[in-house]
Amino acid sequence: MALKKTVTTASGITVEGAYHRVENITHISKSSIEFKIRSYVNPGLMPFDEQAFSCAYDIDGQNVYAQAYSAVKSALMPGAVDC
Repeated sequence: MALKKTVTTASGITVEGAYHRVENITHISKSSIEFKIRSYVNPGLMPFDEQAFSCAYDIDGQNVYAQAYSAVKSALMPGAVDC
């Protein structure tokens, strides 16, 4: 599971169709998770960006990765497409 979206880095470089992946999920409580969002030009290369993010977690909801990706899509990357 991953997301694809064009982004502009902090240094002003635009990366067309960047590949974004949720990694290193940690449960910080029964109702909260935190994780890294790593961005790649190509999934086989080193990431060009990494962000820490946290969100609510519903133990009775979808799996933890689906909840993390949903939070990223709504809060950080509206318009991102699943890939």
